Amino acid sequence: MSLDYPQYAQIRARSRQLGWLWQLGDKGYYIGLLGAVLTPVLLSAWKAAHKAEALLEFALLFSGFVLILLLSSVLKGYVHKQAKQAWPEIYTNEN
Repeated sequence: MSLDYPQYAQIRARSRQLGWLWQLGDKGYYIGLLGAVLTPVLLSAWKAAHKAEALLEFALLFSGFVLILLLSSVLKGYVHKQAKQAWPEIYTNEN
């Protein structure tokens, strides 16, 4: 569960569109993070099985996952910015 889930629950209750964007950003963040972390493992396993160089494929795959990670982070930041402008009370009762 994401650390900002309590804010998401309140955002989702007030705006279906912002809730959907938050979910998209959250899922993309974790897909990008896991993909970027697992790409070297997949590359080493592939190289062991095929005995071939795959540096270009590795660079493209890794860059793609990092791009997904960054874009998803920007999307969640946008959702939080919009929610904070519309409903500042969501962010005042943080623990």
